Amino acid sequence: MQIGEAKEILKIVNFIKDRMVTKEEVQEIVRDVIRADAVTKEELPRIVREIIRKEVPVIVRSMIQEEVPGIVALELRPIYQELREINRRLDTLEEQFNRLKGVTKEIDDLCKRVDAIEQHVEFKKKTVA
Repeated sequence: MQIGEAKEILKIVNFIKDRMVTKEEVQEIVRDVIRADAVTKEELPRIVREIIRKEVPVIVRSMIQEEVPGIVALELRPIYQELREINRRLDTLEEQFNRLKGVTKEIDDLCKRVDAIEQHVEFKKKTVA
């Protein structure tokens, strides 16, 4: 694990920790709600589930929006570097290919000239013989 990754993980853990309530805080809230006759002990699990269903997605969404872009950028950095290297190599190959196209054209022209000379020499051999 790299230092940057460890820092990101610590940042996420602290984000979660800052939003968590302690066991004592939960017990206090439950006592207050029951004392106020707002809910019975039997209704409490249902109410807690409803609260969790409503609150957790908001917290998770917020955390994702804050943390994911940085993590993705960190993970994509080596890929972008490799893509730049591939592009550089492709540019080099393209330059070499373009130089070869000119050379192959010259070779083709020379081959045609040699063929013409050979045909001319063959023609002279036949007429002399």
